[in-house]
Amino acid sequence: MSPVSGAPFVFTPGCVPETSLTTVSSDRLRLAAGSGIIGRSDIEKLSSIVALTKVKEIWCPVTGLYLIKFSIKEEVADAYQHTGQIWKNGVAFGTLRTNNTLNYVEFSESLNFAADDLIQLYVGSGGAVNGTYLQNFRLWGYMSPAFVTLD
Repeated sequence: MSPVSGAPFVFTPGCVPETSLTTVSSDRLRLAAGSGIIGRSDIEKLSSIVALTKVKEIWCPVTGLYLIKFSIKEEVADAYQHTGQIWKNGVAFGTLRTNNTLNYVEFSESLNFAADDLIQLYVGSGGAVNGTYLQNFRLWGYMSPAFVTLD
């Protein structure tokens, strides 16, 4: 089996594709939202920009439904809404999320992406001079080869 587009993905049945048991071409893989981490950017960052600004980005390896999670909190207690939102290829795509507490709140959303899309996290401080902290930008899913021809 040779890949139609790009290099083959390494596939471990039921797991995140990190080590090899079987090699499956990218045109045969499908993704569903699930409990395995497909990609992650966990480093805590501080953004002090008022307007929504791209702060993290992950390349989408396979077409499918991704469960996307991220956490935000405010730097200092203030009256402003600190926001985060998932974007696709530079265009707003997910629900605008807000948090105006000093504690991290995790947000999650299932969204469809095509192979080679850029999954981006934008955050803003909502008018405050104080910033927005963010962490744990993660893509969750379950990869499996698409072998079913009639069900």
